[in-house]
Amino acid sequence: MMKLNVRMQSWGCLKALGVMILGIPTLLIVFSVFTGCQQKQQRSPQLQALTSKFDEIKEEMTEEEVDSVFEGYKSSRSDEFRPTNPNDGTDFKRPSTFSKMFTNGPTTEGNFFVRIYFDSAGYVVGKRIGEFVS
Repeated sequence: MMKLNVRMQSWGCLKALGVMILGIPTLLIVFSVFTGCQQKQQRSPQLQALTSKFDEIKEEMTEEEVDSVFEGYKSSRSDEFRPTNPNDGTDFKRPSTFSKMFTNGPTTEGNFFVRIYFDSAGYVVGKRIGEFVS
């Protein structure tokens, strides 16, 4: 019986060691998630506003609805046929025949933009948020 207890105690130590080892990656994940949330809170007010507008845009909205969401923002239109989403290469529901880019600042490095893709009837088929780079 004595040997059995020693083995059980050894198993308990190994088990505790395993929990500690497994706990370290868990702590790292929790720390990463926490710091990721902290970084999101540190976005500039301009980026927060632009991201909020971006989130309001849904597929099948009309060009007029998009323009009303981005009222007060600078915009430009680009006519181009695009069957796939440039973000990830997936096919749009319908090909995009034009896009509109919206900005709330100068088009210089470090500033952000939203590009909305429309089909030939003027309905949203995709969207993208990005940063200007040199």
